[in-house]
Amino acid sequence: MMCGRVVFPHWDILLGVVAQVYARQLPTFLIPGPSEDPDSIRDCLISLLQLRQEEGYPAGGGHLLDLLQAFHPFKASDPRDKIYSLFSHSLDHQHLGLAVDYTIPAEDLYTTVAARVLAKCQDLDLLLSNLHGKTLDLASWVPDWSTWHFGCDMAGMGFYATLDAASGTPAVLRADETARTLGVSGCLVSKINWVGERILPYYVTHDGPVIVAQRKLWIERQAETVRKLEQYMYPEETNILAVLWKTLIAGATHDEVAPDDTYVEYFNAHLDATMQRSPLINRQARSFCDAVRWRSRYRCLATTENGYFGAVPQTAQVGDWVCMFHGGRHLFVVRPSGTNFEYVGHAYVHGLMTGQVLTAQWYKNITITLV
Repeated sequence: MMCGRVVFPHWDILLGVVAQVYARQLPTFLIPGPSEDPDSIRDCLISLLQLRQEEGYPAGGGHLLDLLQAFHPFKASDPRDKIYSLFSHSLDHQHLGLAVDYTIPAEDLYTTVAARVLAKCQDLDLLLSNLHGKTLDLASWVPDWSTWHFGCDMAGMGFYATLDAASGTPAVLRADETARTLGVSGCLVSKINWVGERILPYYVTHDGPVIVAQRKLWIERQAETVRKLEQYMYPEETNILAVLWKTLIAGATHDEVAPDDTYVEYFNAHLDATMQRSPLINRQARSFCDAVRWRSRYRCLATTENGYFGAVPQTAQVGDWVCMFHGGRHLFVVRPSGTNFEYVGHAYVHGLMTGQVLTAQWYKNITITLV
């Protein structure tokens, strides 16, 4: 890698520096501006490195969906090149019936790609790349690959292995490119009846007496909301604070593993406003806040009519539905639009993330049509 008179003999050196910054063993100003976390640039560099490693993409390529998600943070002057530039690395774009054609508008190209990936691969992970805002005029279920928002959840992260809302059931997807609709087999879980503030303002940093004091008051208010939910008064989940902190991190630590009961120490640490915190307390507080920012940067806490508590996209509204899609590891939020629905985003609802929907008395298998 060459930049002016500087030469790195191996890409691994650059990635190593980023990894050290990410682990806070080197100062964060070495990578992005001081107002940003290093995560997004780290992800870009990892994606570039994977293309240069055989274990990253066998035979020099990968599936188009994986490539699109890995390179979503990158930019292109022509939005169509967010698709076409990956064909030389894609192993399946021909199988999907895709070819370079600059006479096609970007909106039509993105719709065609999304419809064929969903229909032929039956893979719901594509929906996770729908962020909270789009530049192009697209159906709600079609990702806008030309638009990126810093710190958004990226599909394929390891913590998804800890979630299995649809309990391994196969996805059933029917995409119509012409009508721009997507039929998904699933179940409407419940309507959202309360949406709180954005989570991020209380987690912009792990330290500081002012923000910790604000965070403690906010946590107390959220705990009062959970205490009103009869759903969590049963023996299997009697710890109200556990419902809250597991929801904030969406069921996974910053190290991408499911937390055990001892992780409550990390939650308690991030509420410690002591001026001279021990190094251990400081590390635990930072780790917990990192996990919250990584999972819930663009989320709000919410409750459902049937008494569940969760974290939903910041664009979710009262009256939206939480739903389960067969084949999905997450739960999802959709908005009624006539007899159909608009896709809002993926969500975490405590107590429903490991297949409980399928065994509930109110479970009903229907086709949910997204527009």
